[in-house]
Amino acid sequence: MNNITRIESPVGFAVAVENPSVMSAFMHKAAYIPCICISGQPNITCLIVLKQLYSSGCKLYYSGDFDPEGILIADKLWRRFPKMEFICMEEFYYRKSLSNVFLDEKRLKKLERVENQNLRKLSSYISDIKFAGYQERITEDIIAFANKALYLS
Repeated sequence: MNNITRIESPVGFAVAVENPSVMSAFMHKAAYIPCICISGQPNITCLIVLKQLYSSGCKLYYSGDFDPEGILIADKLWRRFPKMEFICMEEFYYRKSLSNVFLDEKRLKKLERVENQNLRKLSSYISDIKFAGYQERITEDIIAFANKALYLS
């Protein structure tokens, strides 16, 4: 990866997702849309790929889980790539993705470190509800957003 100096997207954007199952759905239903799986905390290879895409002028979209760890990943990526936009990471999609996984105060306290305004608003909502949401439950919505972005580009 150190020898790669430029990565471009043939469609002008790329989608980054947190979970491998969402990436798998992209591969089966929207293989024509460039997608990268962060697989939890992004490793150095993921960060290099995202940096190269971002540096080439590629628009980056990100979608992750609605739990403190997922929100912090989104926030950290946004700090690295300030023009990155979030896909399906609003209250509506959080409600749609809800699980029965209770978030205790220790985990919710992590949300205090979030800097992005939109993610702070979402974090407040998650703190009120106290349950995690997972992007696997909104995979079709994420793919639909990416298809719409493709159509509009």
